[in-house]
Amino acid sequence: MSAIETIEESENKINVCVIEDAVLSPRSAKVMRIACKGSIDGDFQSNATGTNIVEGITSLSDGKRHAVLANMEDNEIKIAANSVHAFAHRVSGIESSNMQNKEQLTLNDLKFGSKVSDEEKKQITELCNKYRHCFAKCVSEIACHPSAEMKINIDPAGNVVNERRRPHSFAERELIEDLETFPCPYIDELMEDTADWCIYAILDLASGYYQITVSEDSREKTAFSTGKNKYQFKRMPFGLVNAPYYLNSIMEHVFRNIPQ
Repeated sequence: MSAIETIEESENKINVCVIEDAVLSPRSAKVMRIACKGSIDGDFQSNATGTNIVEGITSLSDGKRHAVLANMEDNEIKIAANSVHAFAHRVSGIESSNMQNKEQLTLNDLKFGSKVSDEEKKQITELCNKYRHCFAKCVSEIACHPSAEMKINIDPAGNVVNERRRPHSFAERELIEDLETFPCPYIDELMEDTADWCIYAILDLASGYYQITVSEDSREKTAFSTGKNKYQFKRMPFGLVNAPYYLNSIMEHVFRNIPQ
């Protein structure tokens, strides 16, 4: 097992560096130890720079944690010591972050089209700052929805699936899982509603799944093992069968009173 070191840049941002030479075979992964120079505690979102550390939220305790370095290519990858392979940002806990402490957005924080005038840029920036709590400059500013919570309901009479690496049919899965459904929008209606629009504004939702918490009694049902330790999710991850239902229902609630 190789060791990696995280070099602290600031209170909320750290660099993840490999401190030993390592070789990753094609289509392989290694578990690596994160050992921060400082005694840092808390939750961090790792953002890979192109290789190979798996992205996600992890907790650092006294500056230590394990991480997975993956090579999804068909060629061998050689990793030099002290090379940066990810950035990690501190994220807020289950509680919402303090919006009053956020810095005001500037023109440099926003991207504008070439036809947007200076006055329009100023107006857009002022509008974004008016609703500053809706925008995150980095991962550390992403909090959780104040009332959204995922609950995983399991049929008590269902049996535990013990087999490994075997695909299960939908019929088998539905015997133990309580599935939620959410109606999909009709594409024809969406196209008809937007056909005569002159302006199309797109706001990308940053890490939408991670803005929804997993209820205390459901977290054990998300547990997984890396071979070195056991973990469970505090926030809703990708891959849970009812995750799309919870995200779509929350978005429907948010936009319910906005005129079409």
